[in-house]
Amino acid sequence: MLHKRIYFVTGKGGVGKTTLALALAKQLQKSNRKVFYTSNDQKQNSYLCEQLNIPFILLGPLDSIEKYIAKKLNSQIIASWITRAPFVRAIFQMLPGLESIVIIGELIDLLKRDPEITIVFDMPSSGHTTTLFESIINFKEIFSPGVLASDLSEIWNFISNRTISDILISTIPTTMGLHEAIELKQSLLSLCSNFNVNIILNLALAPSLQKHDDNLPPFLIEKIRLEKEVAQENIAAITTQIPFVFSSSTLDIIQEIADKIELAKDHNGECQ
Repeated sequence: MLHKRIYFVTGKGGVGKTTLALALAKQLQKSNRKVFYTSNDQKQNSYLCEQLNIPFILLGPLDSIEKYIAKKLNSQIIASWITRAPFVRAIFQMLPGLESIVIIGELIDLLKRDPEITIVFDMPSSGHTTTLFESIINFKEIFSPGVLASDLSEIWNFISNRTISDILISTIPTTMGLHEAIELKQSLLSLCSNFNVNIILNLALAPSLQKHDDNLPPFLIEKIRLEKEVAQENIAAITTQIPFVFSSSTLDIIQEIADKIELAKDHNGECQ
């Protein structure tokens, strides 16, 4: 697997997105990468990171925008005053996606300062991910020309560079789940054909129980049959399958999945 600088992990709720993101971070760590994990659900996931010995980044949109303003104005005092003004909070409420853009900007600054770092970003769910990337394009047009538009272009160029970033879509082995993942991939590629998007079929029973087919109850046999059928129908879209892990320990599940992630090679594309 060709290692990238930043991985965006997304998917519908309940498809193992966070488990996949943490497992990816752990796998990269085992490959001697200097890895950091960050997410929108930071309180819960920072605890898991501590248990897994994965460094995590705690980020907040107001903190990130304060750093950005301080950098532009060369004044921490003025930046602190501006970010605490009510109109700044109002801007965040009126412009969906702005919080995540500001956070991504800070992550990119961190990557630029330390070329050895790799970041796994546990993104919001599928719809929010599409909105985020669309927002970067829209805000570039709204604020163009100007410094802010230039900075947004820099963010876009960074995340759309297939040698630097990857997008992982976690999904489950159902017809609806896979179709939603494929639609998300198509939506992202319509924004930029240069994106490298991987669909990860997660929580698959078939590879976990294939040695026990003769001893399974009928309902599990039927479920496995349906899983295999939907996976075969969409085989060209699936990068890899992650077997269901039979354990009640989240830490054990993450550790086991970390050994099973394989990502596809890059494709060629152009970003308009």
